[in-house]
Amino acid sequence: MCEKVCGIYAAQYNLLRDSVFHAVMFVPSVMMLSVFVSFVYIKTNRSILAGALVHMFSNLIGSQLLSSYTTDMSMLIRYINMAFFLGVIIYTTCSRKFKTEFTELRYIEL
Repeated sequence: MCEKVCGIYAAQYNLLRDSVFHAVMFVPSVMMLSVFVSFVYIKTNRSILAGALVHMFSNLIGSQLLSSYTTDMSMLIRYINMAFFLGVIIYTTCSRKFKTEFTELRYIEL
């Protein structure tokens, strides 16, 4: 167990060692992922399992699958991922349908 956790932090340390900019871009990537997980949670009518699966696959891709690539290639994949998340964020802020779903979900919880 410790090897996996230490491996994840070692991967971030290696990213920092290669480029400070790439290490700093890790934070917005994680923030965008949280918006995407919330989006999936709302679109699946509050399914915690769906949000957990999205989070799990994001961790799998980020820590296991990208570790075999060079830093430049893994950062390119991360940027493509961030562009996708940015599209979801724009959709959630501009879509009236999503806003009504979110409002209905808030009233269900009350």
